[in-house]
Amino acid sequence: MAGAASQRGDAYSSRAPGPTSSLLGIRLCSICSSIMENPGFILPERKYYLGDRDSPVLMALETLGRRVAMEFGADETVAVKDMRDVVDLEIDLANISMASEDRRDNEKLYNLYTLGELKNHFPESTKLDFSWRGYFQGIFGLKGIGINITDDEEIIIREVPYYSRLMETLEKYDKRVVANFAVWKLMKNRARNLPDRFLDHLGDYGKVLYGSPRVRARWRRCASYVVDYMGLPVGKLFVQKHFDEEAKKGMHNMIDKIEGAFKEILSELSWMDRETRKVAKEKVEYITRRIGYDDDILDKEKLDRRYENVTVEPGDYFNNVLRMLKLSVIDELRGLRQSVYHLNWESAPSTVNAYYNAENNRIMFPAGILQPPYYNKRFPRSLNYGGIGSLIGHEITHGFDDRGRQNDKYGNLKQWWNDDAINKFKNLTQCLVKQYGDFSMPEAGGMKVNGIITLGENIADNGGMKQAFKAYRQFVDERGGEEDSLPGLSLTNNQLLFINFAQIRCAVMHRQDAVNHILTGPHSPSRFRIIGTLQNMPEFSEVFNCPKGSFMNPVKKCRVW
Repeated sequence: MAGAASQRGDAYSSRAPGPTSSLLGIRLCSICSSIMENPGFILPERKYYLGDRDSPVLMALETLGRRVAMEFGADETVAVKDMRDVVDLEIDLANISMASEDRRDNEKLYNLYTLGELKNHFPESTKLDFSWRGYFQGIFGLKGIGINITDDEEIIIREVPYYSRLMETLEKYDKRVVANFAVWKLMKNRARNLPDRFLDHLGDYGKVLYGSPRVRARWRRCASYVVDYMGLPVGKLFVQKHFDEEAKKGMHNMIDKIEGAFKEILSELSWMDRETRKVAKEKVEYITRRIGYDDDILDKEKLDRRYENVTVEPGDYFNNVLRMLKLSVIDELRGLRQSVYHLNWESAPSTVNAYYNAENNRIMFPAGILQPPYYNKRFPRSLNYGGIGSLIGHEITHGFDDRGRQNDKYGNLKQWWNDDAINKFKNLTQCLVKQYGDFSMPEAGGMKVNGIITLGENIADNGGMKQAFKAYRQFVDERGGEEDSLPGLSLTNNQLLFINFAQIRCAVMHRQDAVNHILTGPHSPSRFRIIGTLQNMPEFSEVFNCPKGSFMNPVKKCRVW
C-alpha cells in the first residue's frame, strides 16, 4: 500500500501523504481526508457515490474499468465482477468520508498527532499488512528522498472519524479488491498516455460524466505535460518572447493601490471592532507577492541543475511521463520539514491563473495571466482594473474569506480575531450563502448552486470587485479627471471596468459539465460569479442606471468586505 501511495494521486493510484501543511512556518506531513479522497476518489466528488447504485455515472465508471482491464488481457466475466467490487468499495469509503460542505473549517481539519500517537488512536490492519510506521517510512524512505520517519514525526489528520473507520471498512473486502482498487486507479489515470483505443474508452466515459469526451489531441496532451512537468524551461521561453517587463512595475503599482483600497474599506466597516481591524490591516501589509516568474529561470546553470536527473527518450512517451512524475513526487516529498517561506513557485510562468497561499500569506500572478484580456499596458486603466485588478482584489480577499481568515499574517492557523468579530462575519456570510444558493442553472436541469462550498470564492469575487472599483476611482482622482473614452463606443470607463470583469469570466457549459461543476466546483458557475457580484454593488447599478428593485439592483444586497 505504501508503494502505491507514494505516487501522486494525479499520476498513479493513491494520494501520497505530502508536506502540504505547516505549523509555525515548517512543512509537516499531511494526509488529507483519505487515500481515497478527491482527487483520490476516481469520480470527482463523493456525491456521485451516494445516490442510485446503478446511476449512469457509476455504470460508466464500471464500463470504463472493464474495458481498460480487458485491453490488458483480463477475462470479461472476471473484469465485470472486479469492477463492481471496486466501485462498491469506493461507495463505502464515500459514506465514511466528510462532505465538502463540512470541510470549510480549517480548524476542524487540523488535528495534530505524532506518529506514535497516530498508532495508538487509529487502527492498523494485520489482514492488510498495514502499519502507519511502515506506510510513512515506505514512502519517505524511497530512493531520492531518504527521510527517516520516527515516532516523533508530527502528522496532520484531516478527518478523525474517517481514519477511525478506515481499516474496518477496508477489511470488509478481500485483499484482491483493495489491490484491484489501487491498480485500477493507476490504470485509469495513466490510460490518457496510452494508445488511441484507451482514449476512446475515456471519451465514452467523459461523455457521461461531462457531456463531452474531453479527450484532447495528442499534441495538446504532450504539450500540456511538458508545461506541467518542465514548466520552468518552458516558462523561460515564454517570458523571453511574450512577457513585457514593464508589466511587473504596473502590477506592483496596481497591487499597492488595491491593498490601499482594501485597508480603507476595513476602516469603513461598522461590524469590525478596532483591534480586529488593526490586525486585519497588518495582515494586508504582510502579504508578499510573486509576479511574472522566478528570476532563477533565466539562469541556465540553475535550470540545468534542476533537471539534471531527467532523462527524456525520443519515441518513449509513456515512460517519459512516468519519469517526470517520479521527479515531481520526489521533489514534493523532499520538502518535508522545510520552511514554507522558501518554497519554489507553485506554478509555471506560462500558467493563466492567479493564486493566494494562506500558509505563507502570498499572492501570485504568473506571467501567463498578465496578458489580454486581463492586462495590457496599452489598455485603458478601466479595463485593467476590471480585469487583473478584480483578480488582485480576489486573491487578497482570499486571505479574509471563510477559510483564509483563520490564518494570521504569518500564515499560521490560529484565532486572531475576537469572538464577536467572528460571529458577525459568519452572520454576514450567510447572506451570500442564500443569495448564491438561490441561483439555478438551466443547463443542469435547474440544479441550484451550492452556496456553502462556493462561499470562499463568492466572498473573494465580491470583495475583489469592490476593491478594484474603489482603487480605480482613486486613480482617476489622482490623475485629475476621467480617462479618454474608447472611440466608437458609447460606454463610460466605469462601464468598461464592469464589462471587462464579466468578460474575463464568461463561459459556456454542456449540460453534464454544468452538473459536474455544481457538484464539485468551489467556484459558482461563471454566469453567477458575474451576476451575484454585480447585484451586490450599488456602483454597478449607478453606472448602468438599473432601477431599484430590478434583477441587477435588488433592494437587499450582501456585503462582507
